Amino acid sequence: MSFQSKITSKGQITLPAELRVRLSLGEGDRVEFYFDHAGRVCMRPMREGVDAFLDSLPQRQAKAEYATDSDAIAAVIMARDDRSRSKKGRR
Repeated sequence: MSFQSKITSKGQITLPAELRVRLSLGEGDRVEFYFDHAGRVCMRPMREGVDAFLDSLPQRQAKAEYATDSDAIAAVIMARDDRSRSKKGRR
């Protein structure tokens, strides 16, 4: 499928409606023109980067299980110690 458009005296083009729909483009969206490996001119919608995507996700708050970092570290050490003692008892 191909689309045609005419360049104005200001160097502007109008993207055909079907192309805008297929690319989910609306007013104010940006597009990028580039050359592919064969030297053909290609166009693609410019999507926001990963940071913008991550910023759009709902923020999760960590649930505080321990009063301080020291308490959390002590709990991990004690759990590892308990596991190592139970392994020694099985031998």
